[in-house]
Amino acid sequence: MIGTVLMETLRRSWKQMVYWGMGMAVLAFYPFLMMPSTPEGFEQYAEIGRSLPEGVLAMFGLNDVAIIGTPEGFIGYSFFGYILLVLAVYAVIAGLNVSAVDEDNGSMDMLLSLPLPRWHIITEKVLAYSLMSVGIALFAFIGFLFGAQIAGDKLNLSWERYLISTLSIVPGTIFMLAVTAFIGTLVRRRSNAAVLAGIFIFASYVLNVVGGMSNTAFAETMKGFSFFAYLNTSTALKEGVAIASALTLIGVSIALTVGAVALFERRDVSV
Repeated sequence: MIGTVLMETLRRSWKQMVYWGMGMAVLAFYPFLMMPSTPEGFEQYAEIGRSLPEGVLAMFGLNDVAIIGTPEGFIGYSFFGYILLVLAVYAVIAGLNVSAVDEDNGSMDMLLSLPLPRWHIITEKVLAYSLMSVGIALFAFIGFLFGAQIAGDKLNLSWERYLISTLSIVPGTIFMLAVTAFIGTLVRRRSNAAVLAGIFIFASYVLNVVGGMSNTAFAETMKGFSFFAYLNTSTALKEGVAIASALTLIGVSIALTVGAVALFERRDVSV
């Protein structure tokens, strides 16, 4: 039946979504506690950024130091500058749960014994964990709303801007999830899939950092191979979301899911 695997996955994993979401809410709320009370305070943070060695802030997706000299830039950078690296842990765990974990512990045998097409298993699990990534982002949105109450009139941002900004982390999370799910169906063993997914994400991050530290054509070309380069989460609160890049990542995630389905259809899993 359509939706059976989806609902069962949500039933089994919703608590993990809540735990991750609560952590995201705390991380979204915390920058408001550190926010300076005067314009001079923001400028001091910008000065500290300018004094750092070239490329240090690029490690966290910040190419323009002046951004942290504004309230929305400071709050946005303090959360979005690193949050995708945190969510990479969730994405890899979720991606492994699509097939690799169940194959390792033997529960996939029981699942395949049910009258369900194989493509339902992969697509509905990916969809379930993708929906939970949206839920995690919404918890972060709640953290921003509570923080905005502390900030008062320092941040003249609507709740819609907070919502759109927090949802900007979803495409990257889903992409990392889909990559891991694809690798899990390709190499089968959970440990190998986890290592390969981790290497891919880390290498993509390094390419983005190196590309941001250098102005050469070669570095810019290498940066183009990093999916981090297509996300502007660090500046989303101030500048808005790069819609085209987000849609591209979602499209690639769908393609990876289709590839995972094709691989799993050919998989020889004993039942």
